Amino acid sequence: MFRRRNLLPILLISFVGIFWGCTPATTPVADKSVDARVTKLERELKTLQDSSVALTAQIKVEQKRVRDVERERDDLKVQLRAKLTERDTVQAQYDGFRKSMKELMGQADAAAATLNFKPGSGVASIAPHAP
Repeated sequence: MFRRRNLLPILLISFVGIFWGCTPATTPVADKSVDARVTKLERELKTLQDSSVALTAQIKVEQKRVRDVERERDDLKVQLRAKLTERDTVQAQYDGFRKSMKELMGQADAAAATLNFKPGSGVASIAPHAP
């Protein structure tokens, strides 16, 4: 990019120099047209250089914005991993809770069966133990 920026003025100056040196000696009217062309080319060169500077500044702004967006994306990835880990931990705790509740329900059913408990009777009868 640096070479292209330097190449245009060098080429323009070279072409102007070649055409200036290769033109036969003419009347002052021809010199005025060459001067007008040179002036026009210099204005165009100045305009192109100004737009190049403006575009370079715009590119820098966009590159900074891209870096900010990438940084934000990376932060969100870290937060997502933390939330997924937290979710997995809570899910494992919930599964363990369900399993222990099923075990307790099974133990309660087994204990109710040994007590001769009939659902809906309201009173459980205990089988007498022999002393």
